This record gives sequence, structure tokens and C-alpha cells, in this order.
Amino acid sequence: MKNALTALQDSANAKLFQRATQLARIERALLSVLPAEMRPHARIAGIDDAVLRIHVDSPVWHTRLRYLLPQLLPHLNRLARTRLKSIDCATRPFEDNAIASPRKGKGPLRPGESTARDLSQAASSIDDPDLRNALQRLAVALKPPAPAE
Repeated sequence: MKNALTALQDSANAKLFQRATQLARIERALLSVLPAEMRPHARIAGIDDAVLRIHVDSPVWHTRLRYLLPQLLPHLNRLARTRLKSIDCATRPFEDNAIASPRKGKGPLRPGESTARDLSQAASSIDDPDLRNALQRLAVALKPPAPAE
């Protein structure tokens, strides 16, 4: 009797299985060559016409990844046994990333009293009267209401 893996490889879904296996192999290779601090911020988005697409979650990681691209391609081809022609990268926030949505379900982040105080102090050092007045109005608007007695 065939095991489930052999049955899947022999089925009509064999091409899909091979593609998923290839992507998993490339992802393992990518994670092994990326700097440790970049790994949580980069994901494989897909492969089209021998072009690997990698998504990163912020412009900072996008820039860092672009500097690494010339070195990554030969390493990935060797480690993942592929024939990629190039690598494209794009910035896409990850929905499950705590950095992309730190306050999920908690409502909008509101500035506190310290922000109002800092704005007021900054306003006092501004020479431009329009900017100074705008900062002072903002500081007043940000002060939390006094507790009811």
C-alpha cells in the first residue's frame, strides 16, 4: 500500500506538490543565507519565469535586501538546486507581523500628557509665530481631560 506522500506525488496534484516542495527548499536556502536580523522581515512571494519574488515588511529591509541581491542569487541556486535568473523584491506589510499592527484590537494609539508637554516646550522655542501657535494649540488639544470630581 502506498503512503500518503507517494500517493500525492503520483496524483494529478503532482505538479502542485513539486512546486510547493521547490518553494520550501528555496525558503530554507533563503533563510540560511539572510542575516539573522532580516529573516523575520522577508518572505518568498512566488516564482514566475525563473524570477524569485521576495516581500519584505518595510522600506528599511527592502533597501538592505537589494544590497544583498547580487550575492543571494548564486547562493540560492546552489543551495536550493534551482536555476533562478533574478530576484525581485517589494515592500508589503505582513498582516501577522506585530510590527505592522502593534495594537490590533486595541483602538488607535493616543498621545499622552508627556507628548502635550513636549509639544508645548517645543513651541516655546520656535521663532515663527504661526508654527508656535499651531504647536501650542495641538498641545492643548492633546492634554487629557481633567478627571471629574
